[in-house]
Amino acid sequence: MGTIGWRLVSWAVCRYDRAYRLCRRLDDAVAAVPPLLCVEVRRCVRGRVPPDGLRLAAGDRFGMIHLDNPTVQAIHRDQPGPMTIGLKIRRQRLASLSRLALELLASLHPDGARRFGALEGAVPNGCGSLANA
Repeated sequence: MGTIGWRLVSWAVCRYDRAYRLCRRLDDAVAAVPPLLCVEVRRCVRGRVPPDGLRLAAGDRFGMIHLDNPTVQAIHRDQPGPMTIGLKIRRQRLASLSRLALELLASLHPDGARRFGALEGAVPNGCGSLANA
């Protein structure tokens, strides 16, 4: 694939990401878990028992954790090498997860989600049951 092909693919992926974020309301202030994550709250369509055993009944709310892609792109643009990029993303992801845990402990997170699953690109093996809930 030539340069024009890659530019077209890049443009298409950026447009899809923007539309996905808009439809899932991932850019809303309530979804943000700075510095690197955002949360989409969903309702379980039918009862599920994920691998960890905590039962989700129909109508229960759960949160899907997404990477904040614009932030990740900014990190890639601003950092000099792959090791620095990896370490910075790891630090920011841990900071975001710590903040989310503190918000849940203090019951500060709105929308009353009972549990959270990760969604980064493709659905990881352990979260398939949540993504299809």
